[in-house]
Amino acid sequence: MPAISRIRFTNLVFENGAKRYNDVIFQFDSYNGVILLENGGGKTVLVQAVLQTVLPHTLLGERKAKDTFALENSPAHLAVEWLISDRPRRYALTAVTLFHSKQGMDSYKYVYEYGTGDEHSLEGLPFVREAPNGPTRPSSKEEMADYYQYMSRNHLNAHYFSSNREYQSYLEDNFKIINSEWKSVARINAAEGAVEGFFAGCSTTTQLVNQLLIPTVEEALAGGGTKEFIEIFASQREHFKQHRQLRDKIAESQQVDMKINSYVNRYALYDEARQVLLKVKGEARSLYRLATENQELVEQKLEEHRQATNQLQEKQQEWERKQASCQLASRRQELNYTGKIYEERRKEYEEQHEEYEQKNSRLQNLEISRLKERIRSSEEEIKYYTEQINNLATDPDVRNLEERIKNNAGHLRYCYLQEEKILDGKKQESQTELDKVTRELQEIERNHREQQDQYYKLRDQKVQAEQQRMQAENDMQNIAGQILANPIQEEVIKEKQKWEQQVAELERNRLENQGLIRKLQEDKRRLLDELACLRPQLQDCTRQEQSLKELNERIQEEQESLLLRMKELRTELYSIHSLYTQQATIINHFEDSVKNLRLHKERAIMEESQALALHTFYESSIYYSADPLVEGWIDDWQEQFTYLEAGAVYVEKAAQQLGHSVSEYFSAYPFWAISLVCRASEADNLLARLRRQTIMLTHPVFILTQEEARSILDSRGEPSHEALEVERRVFPANWEVNLSSPAFQNWKQELEKKAYDAGSKRRQEEARLQEMEEIWKQLLQFWGKYPYEEVCQVRQSWQELREQLVKLDQGIRNREEGLQEIDTRLDSLGKKNNEINEEYTHLSNRIMKAQDYIRKAGERDKALLDLRQYQELLLVREQELEWINRQKERGERRKQELEHELLIIQQEFRYLMEQPLYQNVKHVIPRESNLNRTLLETEHRDLVDALHQKQKGRQHQEDLLNQARTGKKDSEKDLERKRRQCDIEIDEDFKFPPGGEEEINVVIQQTKLLKQQLKKIEPGLKQAEQDYAIAQDRFNQQEDDFYKKFTQPVLFSKSLIMVKNELDQEYQDIESKQNYLDAQAVILKTEEDMLKQALGELKRYHERYEYLQDNVVYMDLPAPTVQDFSYRPMPIIERYIKELEAKQAHLNQVREGLEQERSRLEQFCQEELQDIKLRRMVMNGLKYLDNYQEVGEWKNRLSSRIALAIRHAEDGMREHDRQLQQFINHMHSYLLTMAGELRAIPRKTRVRVEDSWKEIFQFDVPQWEEKDGKNELRKHIDWMLSQIESDRYRDEHGKEDYALMQKDIEKWLQAPQLLGNVMQGKNIKVKCRKVTADGKVSSYPSAWESSNQWSGGEKWSKNMALFLGIQNYLAEKRQAINPRMKRSRTVILDNPFGKASSEHILDPVFFIAEQLGFQIIALTALAEGKFISDYFPIVYSCRLRPSTSPDKYLIAADKEIRHAYFQDHDPEALRRLGEQKQMELF
Repeated sequence: MPAISRIRFTNLVFENGAKRYNDVIFQFDSYNGVILLENGGGKTVLVQAVLQTVLPHTLLGERKAKDTFALENSPAHLAVEWLISDRPRRYALTAVTLFHSKQGMDSYKYVYEYGTGDEHSLEGLPFVREAPNGPTRPSSKEEMADYYQYMSRNHLNAHYFSSNREYQSYLEDNFKIINSEWKSVARINAAEGAVEGFFAGCSTTTQLVNQLLIPTVEEALAGGGTKEFIEIFASQREHFKQHRQLRDKIAESQQVDMKINSYVNRYALYDEARQVLLKVKGEARSLYRLATENQELVEQKLEEHRQATNQLQEKQQEWERKQASCQLASRRQELNYTGKIYEERRKEYEEQHEEYEQKNSRLQNLEISRLKERIRSSEEEIKYYTEQINNLATDPDVRNLEERIKNNAGHLRYCYLQEEKILDGKKQESQTELDKVTRELQEIERNHREQQDQYYKLRDQKVQAEQQRMQAENDMQNIAGQILANPIQEEVIKEKQKWEQQVAELERNRLENQGLIRKLQEDKRRLLDELACLRPQLQDCTRQEQSLKELNERIQEEQESLLLRMKELRTELYSIHSLYTQQATIINHFEDSVKNLRLHKERAIMEESQALALHTFYESSIYYSADPLVEGWIDDWQEQFTYLEAGAVYVEKAAQQLGHSVSEYFSAYPFWAISLVCRASEADNLLARLRRQTIMLTHPVFILTQEEARSILDSRGEPSHEALEVERRVFPANWEVNLSSPAFQNWKQELEKKAYDAGSKRRQEEARLQEMEEIWKQLLQFWGKYPYEEVCQVRQSWQELREQLVKLDQGIRNREEGLQEIDTRLDSLGKKNNEINEEYTHLSNRIMKAQDYIRKAGERDKALLDLRQYQELLLVREQELEWINRQKERGERRKQELEHELLIIQQEFRYLMEQPLYQNVKHVIPRESNLNRTLLETEHRDLVDALHQKQKGRQHQEDLLNQARTGKKDSEKDLERKRRQCDIEIDEDFKFPPGGEEEINVVIQQTKLLKQQLKKIEPGLKQAEQDYAIAQDRFNQQEDDFYKKFTQPVLFSKSLIMVKNELDQEYQDIESKQNYLDAQAVILKTEEDMLKQALGELKRYHERYEYLQDNVVYMDLPAPTVQDFSYRPMPIIERYIKELEAKQAHLNQVREGLEQERSRLEQFCQEELQDIKLRRMVMNGLKYLDNYQEVGEWKNRLSSRIALAIRHAEDGMREHDRQLQQFINHMHSYLLTMAGELRAIPRKTRVRVEDSWKEIFQFDVPQWEEKDGKNELRKHIDWMLSQIESDRYRDEHGKEDYALMQKDIEKWLQAPQLLGNVMQGKNIKVKCRKVTADGKVSSYPSAWESSNQWSGGEKWSKNMALFLGIQNYLAEKRQAINPRMKRSRTVILDNPFGKASSEHILDPVFFIAEQLGFQIIALTALAEGKFISDYFPIVYSCRLRPSTSPDKYLIAADKEIRHAYFQDHDPEALRRLGEQKQMELF
């Protein structure tokens, strides 16, 4: 901003027309000036009037210009002449004509640029005109409008403006009259002494920074600043939005993928825990089934036990029936036996008695027939003797006698032959009978021997059968012990039937299993065929996938390696995770980094070269010489000085601007090359800095102020030696130090070390550059080797192959699982078949052994049958032997009898043959005769005697006759008596046989013997009969008792002894079975109770763990568990319940984690996931999928979709990243610049204290890493986009509220907001030093908040210092430094000395103002005070002078100039500051 040369007010009326400036010019010629106005004199009006020339219509505080100025009657004309160039002097004129309008106030704006002596300068403005009646008048608005328009049409440097904005822009663009600076001036003049008003609302550091400092810097910086950001954001909003959306989409997709993976992993844990729990539940259900089966088995056993008990009771009853039947049979046997004995004895007795009867009958018949024979013989004798007696009457002759003897001999021979015949018949009969009896005896003997042999054989066979029975029973017992679990309880036959049923069932199961095995084998072959087809596909796909995977991994590894190296090298790139999505960011960063490092390297090389050159230069020297070294310092310090330039550069620029040659200026001053040019106010600071570097200097350095440099330029062509008298000069310290040889040697060693250090630094910079270039090269090679599109294609192909691999792998795994399941089922079926086969074999062996048992039982039964038969046969044989013995005895007796009869017959034969007559008639021809032999013998004897004697006596014959008659009578009596005594039926036809007498004797003997035998047998018969009767009674009683309890007796086919033995054995078996059943009842009851308890416990816990549901699959229980369960079910159940509790607790924990993971995923989907389709897929998967395999497939589908979405997002993000990165880089660069500018402001508040400089203010602006700053800006942009996309900017109809959104965007893109982001919450700290009464500045600065508690003057001083610093900063940023202008900006202060009149308070302010080139125009009512003369060389005193109207006053201005000041500093100014005459108006 240029300084004010003059100010002109024409017809400036205020206070309702009571006061006015008719036409007043205040001349300051760019120097400080003070206008003394008494209170009420219009200081504020004056300030506001000056402001109108820059800021038309502007307010001053709350006062509007239309209210301050009275414009109703005529316009006010205001003009300010600005000094824009000192050499040559050039001016800018800004004029404003204010007039009343319908809107209240309006104005014409006019600008004109001119040089010295221009007729259209300030005083040439036609603000007043000659009135017709003579006095002057103010020009009308129309007149001034015509003038302004005329000038703008006819002069290039004149411009007329109707728009305030165009007017202000022109001023700022052409004359650096910056409206913001004047707005600041307006602010500090809002009230008298109100520089504090400039800092209104800045009581805290944050307020100061945000409301003043940052806006100041923003205003100063080139470009649109935050406005530009807002415009860029608005234009690129969709790009940024899409970038954020794409990045969010990638991050969201990756986050979704990560969360889904986390969920699926958690689901895998859940599924694993669930499967473990299901396995335990399955085992628990199997345990329940086992318990149920065991209970059913126990119930079955109990039923079997009841049946067995019933059967045993039935068997007991049957046994009792058998026992009773056996007892009855025993009684029957006893009865039969006694009856048999009785019958045998009776039979024997009857046989004996019959024989006795037969013998007795024969004896009786013999005796009777003998008596009858005697009677007949007596009758024959009677007849014979009668005949003999009768014959005695006649005398037979001899011949007759002989004849009669012959006849008698014939009859006798006949009789003998008959007797022989009878005897022979009897002999033959007896012999025949004897032979028969002998044969019978022989047969009996043979039969006896046979029977005896058979008996012995049967006895041996019985023993053998008994042994076979015992062996069979032992074998049966052994077999039963082998095949029966409980031989006492079980029966082989029944068990065999069960086994056969089981075998049949096993055979059915085996056949079913074989059918299943065949089907499974077919399925296995089919799956193997499919696997044989799929595995090559998988291998081929795996090779391709592996190749792409290796390529992708190689790309990823190279990318990760490059990212790692890149991040290690440049930590600000730490947030970058992909070389592709932010490729533009990386490229920009590395291009800048390589460029900077190259500069650093070149600087290091230069430093090393300089150090080496210096070292080499002095290495062999024995004395010191000079060489330059300041250029680098100028580059390093330039930012810290308002103006700092090398003399060579300065002179070159001056030559170009002023149109002269460098040689001309060199002639005037040949030391430009070793000179530095700076502002006068900063010369001492530069001198101090150079003095600190004297050790580095090899050449003297001269310091020229801008004034001194301009003076030298002005004296071109005139050689001058004043340069040698330059006041500020610095000589190398080495010039003095190195005059000493030892010091010079030490200095050379230091030079050597510096050269070495410079080399090290250069090598480090080269290494850094090399490393940077290497990684940059690698990055470029990487992008060239793996273009993004190809990498995306590789990823897509890899993803497709992975999906195909997943499908193939899933297909193969499914088939392998199917094969495994088939193998498991085949193995299970094989095991089952093996078990079936084993069981089948075992049962078959049992059945075979049972068949052996049955065969043995058959052998036993056969042996028993044989034994019974043998016993019966032996009994029969014994009876037969006994009968044979009896037959033998009878036969032998009969034989003896027959032999005795034959002996008697032989004796009778001998007796007959020994008869004398037998031999006599032996040869006689027999003649038949009816006479008995005795009579014939007698007759023969008589005839022979008669023949011999001729005849005997009659007496003798009669005696014989009487004897015969007596014998007859005796015989008849005996016969009669015998008949009466005879108790048998007499056979009347029985003939007394020959030898009858002997037979009678034999028969008598036999009869006697038989009678004795009968007497001997009879007691036994009676005893047998008695025993039989007793046995009959016992049997009847037993039978009655039997039928009282039983209906039908058991018929035994075995002997009762065997039956009794069997019954005894059966009783023992029954008793053993009963004991076993009793014990079993206790065991089964215990098992039943345990199982009931177990089932109750399992049912009770089922209510908690639900393991008995149909969807719980039975699991095979461990063999020990199955084996031990029957014996101790509760410990096993407790173990399973504990395991269920643990597994359920673990599952609950895992499920809770899964639910939390699900809830987080659902919450993430509902609250954060923007992709509706993806959200629906995720939510549907979470809602409907409860199978791990389905969840896995769902995850694979989502991963594929996410990978594709990421690919598309990355494609779009690359372009958007480039644009976003440009925007972020732009903002970041702007903020970096702003931070640097903020740090530069305190340098504008430096004051000189003794020999040093101190800055009144210190700004501590936090540093930040570039990467962090950009990252925070990126986050902020993202946040802005998220806010914009929220519902806060939409009404109830969904329509966007653009105005509200734009307002917030402007707020979010304000520099304080952005700086706060990049500084990550750190605050800018503002501190200031207090100037004490002794003129010193405190060493320790105070915080801004504390400084606001200082006294009024101290507070004004520090505020004014900062204000001037800010204004200077703004001015320098808005315009180039004109070295010919000592003052380049103006500040108007309304009554600044109300609180500040002390030197120690004012000195720093005016010192700073002087250093910064400020022109201060103050308005005050204070006419007294040393400070006025000290600080203001031009003083105007304004007084109210009455006008022609008594209630109106004119303001007259009297000028006072400090001539001494101008004579010392600018004598030429005295010429320009001639007094001006004020026109009289009215």
